[in-house]
Amino acid sequence: MYTLEDFVITDKTEILSFIKNHNFGMLISAKDHLPAITHLPFLIEEIDDKLFLLAHQARNNGQWQKLKEQPECLVVFNGPHTYIPPDLYTVPASLPTWNYTTAHVYGRVTVKEDTETLKQLLHKLISQHDTVYLKRYEQMPDEFLQSFRKHIVGLIIEVERIECKYKLSQNRPKSDRLPIINYLSNSENSEEKEMAEMMKKLYSL
Repeated sequence: MYTLEDFVITDKTEILSFIKNHNFGMLISAKDHLPAITHLPFLIEEIDDKLFLLAHQARNNGQWQKLKEQPECLVVFNGPHTYIPPDLYTVPASLPTWNYTTAHVYGRVTVKEDTETLKQLLHKLISQHDTVYLKRYEQMPDEFLQSFRKHIVGLIIEVERIECKYKLSQNRPKSDRLPIINYLSNSENSEEKEMAEMMKKLYSL
């Protein structure tokens, strides 16, 4: 990922928090010399100082079969992003830009098709996203759940490296950052409000 030094995020705690809060990612791999992309919710886990991304994919999706042959992949997680109007800058001769946040996770996939792995994977995903539904899910007949599991495969990605970038006006003077934060904070757009909060945290405001 192209980036300037000002925008690089290296703090592990911050990166993991970002991925957990924006965990609907794009799984990217090669298929017949072309990029293959699937949009999936992911879990991130740390086991024995190693990071793993967990997800499941429809069995009818041919991407997982190619991943068995060529397991290298990239998962992209995008956070808030927004247009920044140049009218906010103190210098009149300024150009517009786009602020954004993203993490690129590189790793190798292991495809899992066994019942026990799929059971654990689905339980973890539901536990993270819908604890209210979890109890009802656990009471469903195993025969019904087994028929569902036949239509999915599990994906376990061992993370090899992560590139994280927050482009949050770090290359602008403080006199420009504060008007941007105020502008975004007063927006009715939830994504712009989230970006304002991330900027406040970054600059300890």
